[in-house]
Amino acid sequence: MSTSKSIKRYDHAGKSLRLHETEKSAGGYQYAYKDAMGRWCRISAPTLERLREREKQVEHNALIGIATDSKTTVNRYFEIWIASRQGVKQLTIASYKTVYNSYIRPTFLGSMAISKVSHSDILRLYTAMSRTKSINTIRNAQSVLRQVFELAVLDGIIYRNPCSQATKGISKQIKATDHKQALTIEEQKRFINYLKSSKSRADKRNYYMIILLLDTGLRASELCALRWQDVDFEANLLHITHSMFYVNSEQHLGSTKTRAGVRDIPMTDAVRTALLTLKQTYTPVRTPVDGYVDFVFHTNRHHAYTNAGVKTIVVNAVERCNKDAEINGKTPILPRFTPHVLRHTFCTNLIAAGANIKSVQSIMGHDDIKITLQVYTSVTKQTNEDAIKSLREWEEKSMTDLV
Repeated sequence: MSTSKSIKRYDHAGKSLRLHETEKSAGGYQYAYKDAMGRWCRISAPTLERLREREKQVEHNALIGIATDSKTTVNRYFEIWIASRQGVKQLTIASYKTVYNSYIRPTFLGSMAISKVSHSDILRLYTAMSRTKSINTIRNAQSVLRQVFELAVLDGIIYRNPCSQATKGISKQIKATDHKQALTIEEQKRFINYLKSSKSRADKRNYYMIILLLDTGLRASELCALRWQDVDFEANLLHITHSMFYVNSEQHLGSTKTRAGVRDIPMTDAVRTALLTLKQTYTPVRTPVDGYVDFVFHTNRHHAYTNAGVKTIVVNAVERCNKDAEINGKTPILPRFTPHVLRHTFCTNLIAAGANIKSVQSIMGHDDIKITLQVYTSVTKQTNEDAIKSLREWEEKSMTDLV
């Protein structure tokens, strides 16, 4: 009885080809295999060594239950990655989901096969975002995508992370238009004076919120989470212990952004007066957040504020202020800014007033003092320039007097 033997095959260089491996006439190599559904699929590579690396990838993917074909999209792999984030704060998870669902999921990249995404695809996404989004938003997207693709690398789905150095070129393109600038003293006075004298009911109501942002440096999420039990009139302190975050569009109270975010902030006279006034008209919110109803700030319909709601209040107040300035010939015209600029302005004011750098770090809730030092360096540079300008003005005046 005869037995059939498989015929050995070789490529043009004399290298032995395995079962289902072929050398293509146009160059390169191809491997055929059956997927979990019994369908024949093919992969190609320019060299036999690279093809066999891809064969191992196919075998590994089959073992962990991930298809090598185009059905495993970036959107699907994001869900795999987010489910693997054990021990991460709910606030952080919610932030990841918000960034991904807002800026990545609806785009061409979300529906692409993760094994097909190239570095140029990532650049195409970020270039499109740069037309309407800030560099910080792009960096947030990069942070999420980089981790998603890194898991794919570790799982053997891909060999290289296409996000590597993807924001480097984009950062240079929009650096000049994305500089975070604190409000000047004149701009702060203009804004606050407008809010105090405005006949708009919205401005009168929101004046107290903006005073707190400007005079405490609170993050918007911390302001939303501020409750009356956190306001210590006797010690003249605000006890910052929570942030507002969202899971499936529902509000929740969670820990602060960083461990350093849990802090006490002394109240200025303006903050104390604002809170005492608000306390007189306090009413609990109608929809509890994790059982709590005693929020300092709430909407007209008595719901706790969202971060987006606070941003809208600030942006709209700035627009009304500038419209008033144009009608009445007042200056300066304010730049368009968000609540975070008020936080940056508060930090700048503290440093300009001579506050100790460690105290500033503590009040701001900066986990890394490098963030505080960046503001310090900017303020010091401006102070030095102002000093030289004053010297030049004095010298010019002195020379004129001598003549």
